[in-house]
Amino acid sequence: MKKVVLTFGLIAGLIIAGLVWVTAILVDRGAIGFERLEIVGYSSMIIALSMVFLGSNHTATIMPRGGLGFGKVYRSAC
Repeated sequence: MKKVVLTFGLIAGLIIAGLVWVTAILVDRGAIGFERLEIVGYSSMIIALSMVFLGSNHTATIMPRGGLGFGKVYRSAC
């Protein structure tokens, strides 16, 4: 389960880092204004945090009886 947590966590981190990098370049060049950054920021958070759902869904499908609870996920992440 730690492999799943690390995989999907790294994917989410790369999504956030990539979007921050692209947004910083676009703001520096003046291609995007600050009024649009709110939409870009919230959209990137939703996209990155969807990895949490996909990771838990992946783990639930590989567990034999679907015995996935918050405690198991929390213990495996620590």
